[in-house]
Amino acid sequence: MLLGAQRATLLRVESREWAVVAAAWSDGTAPPVPVGHRGALDGRGIVGRMLVDPRPVRVEDFDEVGGVVAELMRDLGIRRGAGGPIILGGRVWGAVTAVWPADVAMPAGAEHRVAAFAELVSYAIETPVAMTVLTEESPPDAARFAHASVTPVVELAAFALAPAPTR
Repeated sequence: MLLGAQRATLLRVESREWAVVAAAWSDGTAPPVPVGHRGALDGRGIVGRMLVDPRPVRVEDFDEVGGVVAELMRDLGIRRGAGGPIILGGRVWGAVTAVWPADVAMPAGAEHRVAAFAELVSYAIETPVAMTVLTEESPPDAARFAHASVTPVVELAAFALAPAPTR
């Protein structure tokens, strides 16, 4: 799993108020957020902050952030998170996020490693085929196709970013 996180999510920004889950993973201790789930952006969470300033974001304690996103994170048992923007065409298309529960520390520099991962995902999405199926005019099965085309790159990057096994 990405940096030992409990969950990782690839989100697509629909508007300044909403993001949708395009792909999600879990370490097995909690279910991943369902693909297609829409989440509110209130400007305080990871993706909301990226829309203002498209840089890596680190949140040590969602309780200190407040707002709609913090309430959702609390409900999911999530305390901290990091994310990196997916930039396409000079704007924030979406983000990759990784989150940790209250009893697990977030690694130092996690936000920069997740951002490096998000940059790899940007390259995968930016391919002409992926861009064709990820537009607003996409056919209904485009999300499934895009997920299938991006998932191998995402999984490879997650493996590369995983902490080294201890002996």
